[in-house]
Amino acid sequence: MVKKIFWGLIFTLFALRFNLGLGNIDFLPDFIGFYLLLKGFKEIHPLNASIFKVFSHMKIAFAFSVFSFAFSIFGIFSMMGPIVAAFFELIGIGLLVYIVYGLIDDFRKTEKERGIELNTKKLEQLWNINVCCMVIAAISGMIPNLPVISPLLFFVSFVVSAVFMFEFNKTKKAYVFSGIK
Repeated sequence: MVKKIFWGLIFTLFALRFNLGLGNIDFLPDFIGFYLLLKGFKEIHPLNASIFKVFSHMKIAFAFSVFSFAFSIFGIFSMMGPIVAAFFELIGIGLLVYIVYGLIDDFRKTEKERGIELNTKKLEQLWNINVCCMVIAAISGMIPNLPVISPLLFFVSFVVSAVFMFEFNKTKKAYVFSGIK
């Protein structure tokens, strides 16, 4: 169950895009990540009802990511311009932020209820840094003279995402050990 969430986060956090001329393609498409998250949350939901508020938004995130993927492949974002593309990037980031904060909040509740250490403070700190980098990088893509900063912020976000996933994996193991698989 939590393994699907782990792999879903990998797909959504690590965006590797290839330019195909007019359109782009993600090597790790977000819609696959959101699908895996949806399946993982769906399996956890009967065991943990507090995850429902996040689970209900997973369907929106999945549908949005399919829509965004299609627009990216067919070059529609390129035709609309960088401001529109950055706007859609911010919507995708917003959905991911809400979902991951919901997951961390669920871990926090489990931590209190079962009296186990799930390292939620460190996860939340790393996630806060990552969110700042992702948002500033997406916004800098809208400002004509700041695209130079964007790759640097995406690199920092990539490194923080890797550390976040390392810490998430430790939390996932403790979470599974607590009785929810």
